[in-house]
Amino acid sequence: MCQLFETIQIVNGKLCNINAHNERFNRARNELFGLKNHIDLTEHIKIPGHLNKGIIKCRVLYSESIYSIEFLPYIRKKVTTLQMINADGLEYSYKYLDRTDLDNILKSVKTDEIIIVKSGRITDTSFSNIILYDGSKWITPSDYLLNGTCRSTLLKSKRIICGDVYAKDIRRYRYIKLINAMNNMDDNEPIPIRNIKT
Repeated sequence: MCQLFETIQIVNGKLCNINAHNERFNRARNELFGLKNHIDLTEHIKIPGHLNKGIIKCRVLYSESIYSIEFLPYIRKKVTTLQMINADGLEYSYKYLDRTDLDNILKSVKTDEIIIVKSGRITDTSFSNIILYDGSKWITPSDYLLNGTCRSTLLKSKRIICGDVYAKDIRRYRYIKLINAMNNMDDNEPIPIRNIKT
């Protein structure tokens, strides 16, 4: 039985972007297990009182039902260099607990992180969606491995736009940012495109 997980940011005792997490959690349960009953994660996640300050990572492990809910300290991954990797056969359309294929690719490079390229198009890193700055706007690739909750929320708010991003055109952009549930658009410094190895 495949297991999945949701990572939810907690800031000062409050669950962040919980509607997007509920949507993805219930969509995965429906599409993978045929379950139609809606579960509201807010009814299951009880934040301990001593975690009501600062940033905490909440991890919900589940398949048909919720197995466990963990509260973990959050340490931001430091990324300054990236390597583009062609991986046409790689699939990660759901947030699976088993990340062996992604982890093996990451181990094969000498940079901090990878950018996964499929059919010549840029998708994601091993742990985040991507946004790129072209000098006037932030663009997220229309191709992705996993449609993240941060990405979908930024698109709905029109802070970023969606577009085709080809690996051969990467030098047209100035900066890249890595976004996910724990790293919003404003949470990290932009990385210069020159730091990407092709």
